[in-house]
Amino acid sequence: MKRPMDFLVILLLTLHQTRAAENVFQLRGAYSLRESASGDGTGITSGPCLSVNSAHAYVDLINQMNAGKGFEVYSNIRNETSYFQLNYTFKTYTRSADSSLEAWLREGLNASTSAFADADFIIGNSAACYDLETIEQAVLATRMNKLYFMSRGPTRILEEVQRKTQDLTTRRQNAFSIHVSSDQYPHEILMQAALRRYKTVSIIHEESDNFFFSKNLAAHCKS
Repeated sequence: MKRPMDFLVILLLTLHQTRAAENVFQLRGAYSLRESASGDGTGITSGPCLSVNSAHAYVDLINQMNAGKGFEVYSNIRNETSYFQLNYTFKTYTRSADSSLEAWLREGLNASTSAFADADFIIGNSAACYDLETIEQAVLATRMNKLYFMSRGPTRILEEVQRKTQDLTTRRQNAFSIHVSSDQYPHEILMQAALRRYKTVSIIHEESDNFFFSKNLAAHCKS
């Protein structure tokens, strides 16, 4: 079994073969536009539902590494060092108002398809984005055979992506979350309640399109 770092090196070198001339990985994204704060704790009240300024700042820091050559990858396989830089661009579209996803179907799907077309990696949606659109984006990326990385914790999102891509002849996982599973957030307090021999404990959830608060959380806690 190859270690995770070995896998990363192989992945980077494989992508490098298609971009030998520029050594630049293309990061892409497509984000809905927020018009007001929803009290979700993200701090994003308007504009793209992902903090694109922070993303650009990280990209700039990486590109400035090693005297402006970018980040370094040493390959034991080739016995050589390569340097890579990142290029990040994104598109925006109107946010869907409800689960009909009317705006996604009208604008978001085309914007995302266009943005993802030349992507090596997709910087996916955050907690400030609409979970139902995040699922559709991840499904789209999977069907386009692109790597999609989101910062969402609810496992239900990834479960829905897998369910919606079951028809693919070759099963693959292209959607990943860089967030820990938020379904386990209540676990510690429930353990404390059990140790203190509480007789009853209530789990409060809401019927919502935000899967962080939805009833699926209660189901995972009960398990």
